[in-house]
Amino acid sequence: MTIAITNDSTTTEVAQRLFGALHANGEIDENGASREVSELARFVPRLLALGPDKLVALAEEAEQGLLSWPELMTLVSAQTGVRQSAVLAAATTTEPLSIGLDALGEVDVDMLDADQEPARCPYLGGLIAERGLTTLSGPGGSAKTWAIQSACLDAAEAADWESSSAVYLDLDGNGVTNLYSRLMLLGAPAEAIRRRAVNVVDPAQLAASEQISTADALSRVLRGLEQHPPKLVAIDSMSKGLSAMGGEENSAADCNKLFALVEVLRTLTSVVIIDHVGHETADRPRGASAKIDTPDNVIMLIPARKSKAGEGESATPPSLPEDVVAVGRLRAVKDRHGSLIGHLGSHGDDSLGTLTVRRGEPWTVEVVSAGSIVKEAAAAKAAERTAGTDSETLRRAEIARLIDESDPDGIAPTELIEALASHADAAIQMSRTRARAWVEEVLDEWTGAGRVRSQPFRRGTRVIGVDGAPGAAPEGFATVAERALVGFGPVAVAPAPAVEQSTTPRWPEPAEVGAAVQEAC
Repeated sequence: MTIAITNDSTTTEVAQRLFGALHANGEIDENGASREVSELARFVPRLLALGPDKLVALAEEAEQGLLSWPELMTLVSAQTGVRQSAVLAAATTTEPLSIGLDALGEVDVDMLDADQEPARCPYLGGLIAERGLTTLSGPGGSAKTWAIQSACLDAAEAADWESSSAVYLDLDGNGVTNLYSRLMLLGAPAEAIRRRAVNVVDPAQLAASEQISTADALSRVLRGLEQHPPKLVAIDSMSKGLSAMGGEENSAADCNKLFALVEVLRTLTSVVIIDHVGHETADRPRGASAKIDTPDNVIMLIPARKSKAGEGESATPPSLPEDVVAVGRLRAVKDRHGSLIGHLGSHGDDSLGTLTVRRGEPWTVEVVSAGSIVKEAAAAKAAERTAGTDSETLRRAEIARLIDESDPDGIAPTELIEALASHADAAIQMSRTRARAWVEEVLDEWTGAGRVRSQPFRRGTRVIGVDGAPGAAPEGFATVAERALVGFGPVAVAPAPAVEQSTTPRWPEPAEVGAAVQEAC
């Protein structure tokens, strides 16, 4: 039997195979004409194709008198149709889609600006972008809700307090009334609250009134907002959104299903999702990597009480002023366009600064950038260096005194380390690990400058000053404290020779930025 169907040889071969199978099964003759085949002859192979599990279930139904012969025929026929539809769907040919110049057109080069730096984000002190998807992650009680409500007020004010200028979807059970009370504490005008300038909605309540699931309510609300997008949409929280959809945060597929609900909306406006992390984790969002991969910006809010204590440092939570409700450090886990670190950060570090909630009339949510914190800290340390009261100067003066007092026998480096580690003055005291590295660095510097020398002593070494008798001020140095200042900052020590100052600015190291931000908390 030869059947010409198409000029495509592959398609013709497959068609020949199909008709050959129908002929072999007795469905058609050698000319392609239909043959008389009993329904029973067709039924048996279709029934067996259901597989043993379904056959067992059908047998149990029949044994209980719950399945008739016509019903069995109908079920098998329906299952055959489902299976055949699945086969056709899987074999559907994907049509090519052109992306050439003729289809997409030319790029408008005049609209491009290769030198343009990312714009500063307009809401919450530069943290929340005008468009895109942002997640704010942090443990419970870290003031995430306060922060995003403040961002909603910024957006509503930018829209002249129009109704639904911002939308806050409360899946977390905070309570609509409580959230409106917070907005009033933050200074929202009564008329703006009355007209829902920030529209606080509980999707679960909406679902109950509409007799639909919470997941459907959330999906339909977000779809409706695509038609008239507000300035900002906040979802509180990710975990409750995932739960409503039957998902969980360790599944990348489930997380992306939630993100898919705002895929269009994020291109039209600003979407913020609050994400909870456990109190044991403060470095990154917990769960699937999609939590970081999909959003444009991922921000961590780390309470001051969660700051890790280093060796020799206290882990006791800092005491806060009476007017401070919460304070935490901000960190950029992801900054897709560079606007966060570009405007809030400091060189080479992902610290963004601090966020502080203060009670007052009204309450305030203040973001202080890491850049400004580092500048203020640098200015304060410069003032301390000028006065000779900074920790570096005091430590140098202390070990210079100890070296001078040890003449002519000298002093072991381990004694200098122990003196710093056990010092009563907190400005001088440091952990033994840090003191060991610091003493080694300073002694190397002073040895290179000819101020001290080392000599063997028993199984170790001792450091001996080369400037004169113990306590004697060497030429060019008025006091031990002044001697310790050499090479540090703009301190002028007479009659020491003038040192040419470099005009190249010294950018702070990443560790210095983080330390300054943590100290500000």
